[in-house]
Amino acid sequence: MEDLPIEIMHKIFLELCSPRTTFPLRRDEPRLSITHTCSRWRAIALSTPTLWADFYICSHWVESALYPDAIRAWISRAAQFTLSFKSRIPATYLEMFPAIDKVVFPAIHRCSSLNLHLNIATMHRLLTLPPYSLYALQSLTILIRDQALVVDPTPFATAFKSCPQLWIFELTTYGYPPEYQPEYLRLANFNIPWHQLAVLKLDSPSIPAD
Repeated sequence: MEDLPIEIMHKIFLELCSPRTTFPLRRDEPRLSITHTCSRWRAIALSTPTLWADFYICSHWVESALYPDAIRAWISRAAQFTLSFKSRIPATYLEMFPAIDKVVFPAIHRCSSLNLHLNIATMHRLLTLPPYSLYALQSLTILIRDQALVVDPTPFATAFKSCPQLWIFELTTYGYPPEYQPEYLRLANFNIPWHQLAVLKLDSPSIPAD
């Protein structure tokens, strides 16, 4: 394979690797094997940003302090390629939410797809991101899980004011007492560009109707 053109090597690596990297990393993660085979393979893989641009964090991430650094490395290797990020966090792993804030949010302006499990504090952070933070966003799926009542004031949502490419929005919430109707989650507070959506899914009895 030493004589193959770089363009062919790019395609071979993309075929070898699954589209999405899952954290924590498996021992047999193809991207790790490729980058540790030889200097040429490593250089070619690191110059293929699509290998690193789509990743999924599952609950076990909290078990090691190394994973935030690994995810930062993945984001860096994706260069300026748009990112796709997905998280799945059980309620018992609440300590992971601040880590997502620190690792993912600094690169959120590059995300075209977000599928997130959030708690109220992290949702507050998302809603109040500066305008144009989500300019590249095309698909947004949010599941809010929190056992605590909301005590923060309703935020003024600025993040969704400039989302010219957003066409999918899905919101699910649970974990609230039945009698609690959180003003925090009133849809008007999101400032979503509703007129441009092609897909809208709302799944929660606790979202107040507007």
